[in-house]
Amino acid sequence: MTGLVVAGCADRDAAQGKINTAESKLALQITSNSPSRSAPSDVTASYDIKTGRSVFTRKCLSCHGDGVKGAPKLGDVTAWADRVEQDLGILVRHAIDGRGRMPPKGGFSELSDSQVASAVAYVVNKSQRLITAANIRKHATECHPISNPTLCTEEELRDALTLHMMWLLTTKERGS
Repeated sequence: MTGLVVAGCADRDAAQGKINTAESKLALQITSNSPSRSAPSDVTASYDIKTGRSVFTRKCLSCHGDGVKGAPKLGDVTAWADRVEQDLGILVRHAIDGRGRMPPKGGFSELSDSQVASAVAYVVNKSQRLITAANIRKHATECHPISNPTLCTEEELRDALTLHMMWLLTTKERGS
């Protein structure tokens, strides 16, 4: 039983590690991509996540909250998965110039390019975290050492084998 508890903690720690790694990679991407060719210090200022959250909730949620005219909703993992794989600079350019049914700056011409870029960085950051968490949950439900062993990592298969061996040993010791 102790092995199961330890394995559960290890799974939780591994999942948190995957989320932290994804967030670190995203933070690096956000600070290294720019809608314009600027000095690195300007790039960091351009993608202020706190400002981005404020702009997004005050302006962008009017469409992205309810999916108006097909706008991808914040939190819709499927709708954002392909988008967040694109270069952040391209996504920022699309938001500033408009794309598909979305008008330039989402119809809020009073927003600066920097504000729009920060809103895009916020959405990408939030979406990437949600996608990572969804992928971890999906993997946890699909991996099964007996019925779906190909969906398991080597570490998961070793852990399952170890737990099974411990169960066999304790069953034999009890005389069963």
